[in-house]
Amino acid sequence: MSCTNPNQTPLHTFRRGLATGLLRPSATALTATLLVTAAWFALCITTITPRWMADVNPRYLTTIPDDDYAYVTVQTQRMATSPPAPFAVLMLGNSALHAATSEPIVFEHAVQQPPAQPIPVHYLALKGLNPIHMAAMTELAPKPFRGVVLIQISQVQLAETADAQAELYTVPRIAVDSPMFDDELARVAGRPVTRTGVYFIDHWRFFAHRLNPNAVRHLFLGPSDYSPRYTAHLPQITRDDIEHHGQRLTKHLETYLTQRDRNRAIIDRIADRLRAAAPDGPLHIVLLERPGNPVVDDLVEQLNPDLVAEHRRYTNQWIADKNYHYWDLNRAANLTCDDFEDHAHIRWPESQDRYTRTLADRLAELVRDVYPTKGRDQ
Repeated sequence: MSCTNPNQTPLHTFRRGLATGLLRPSATALTATLLVTAAWFALCITTITPRWMADVNPRYLTTIPDDDYAYVTVQTQRMATSPPAPFAVLMLGNSALHAATSEPIVFEHAVQQPPAQPIPVHYLALKGLNPIHMAAMTELAPKPFRGVVLIQISQVQLAETADAQAELYTVPRIAVDSPMFDDELARVAGRPVTRTGVYFIDHWRFFAHRLNPNAVRHLFLGPSDYSPRYTAHLPQITRDDIEHHGQRLTKHLETYLTQRDRNRAIIDRIADRLRAAAPDGPLHIVLLERPGNPVVDDLVEQLNPDLVAEHRRYTNQWIADKNYHYWDLNRAANLTCDDFEDHAHIRWPESQDRYTRTLADRLAELVRDVYPTKGRDQ
C-alpha cells in the first residue's frame, strides 16, 4: 500500500523534496559548497585590488547613503593612482569639516590659476578622522607632492588618547595600504600590524561590514545615492544641549596636556615626510581649526580658561617651530550658535555655503601667493 498522501499535489512534492535536499547533509553538498565558496574567495582576491577600488563607483560599497568610509576609501585610491601634478591641494578633516562645506568642487574651481595646468584638489573628510588616518592618506598622495596640504585640528583632537586610536586595529574604517599607517597604529596599539600583502584579506573587516541587505539591493537596483553635502541629524540646539556639550568637551580635555605632544608628533612626521619627498617645494602645510559653535566654545573656555589659553600658546609656538600656516575661520565665516546642530556640525545649507566660500577664498589667496611663476606659463 502506498503511503503517499492522495491530496498532495506535484508542487507540494517538489517543495518537500527541495527542503529535504537542502537540509540533509551529504558529502556531495558539502564539497559543492566548499568549491563555490573557494571560487568566490579566489575571485575576490584577484579582483578586489587597490586599482579596482580606484575605478569602482563608491556608491556600490556604501552601507548607508552618507557612508563616508566607502567614499573616502575610493577617493584615496583614486588619488594614489593619479600622476604627480606640478601643484595640487590636499584637504584632510573629520565630520566637522564635512558638515561645514557644501560641494568640494567649489574648492577646485577657486584655486585654479589659468592659463596654467589644472590644479587637482583632493578633498578627504571622514567621520572620526584622526592623525593616523591622515598618515595613510598623505602617504598615498602622488609623490613628490607639491602644493598645499590642509589638516584640520582642534584641542579635542590633540587630546585623543592612544587607546582610542588603537581601536583602528580592529575597526579600520578605511581600506588603504600604507606602511606609515601601520607604523603609527603599531605605536599606539603596542603591537605590530601584520599584513599578508593581499589587499582583500588585509582589509577583510572593511568588506565584511558591507555584506548587508544594501549589497543585494545595489546588485539589482543600482547604487545608492550619495551626497557630499552633510545632512543634519539632530534638532535645533537648545540651552540644555549647550550645557551638555560644554561638559562633555571639558571631559575630553582632561587628557589634553598628556596627549598633545604625541598627536602633534604624528602630524609633524606627516609634514616631514611630505617635505622630504619634495625638497624643492613648494609645499605649504595649513593647520585649520575645526569649525565650532561659538557659544559652546565660549562655555568650554569659561570652564577651562587656563587650558584654552595654554592651547592657544601651544599652537602659536607649534606653527612657528614648524613653519606652518594656521587658519581659524569661524569669525570670518560669521558662524553663530544657530548655524550648528551641536558643538561642531553646521546644520543649514546656507551656513555651509558661507563657510565654504570663506575657506575657498582663503585657499585661493594662498595658492595665488605661492603658485610657482614658472607654472603659470605652462
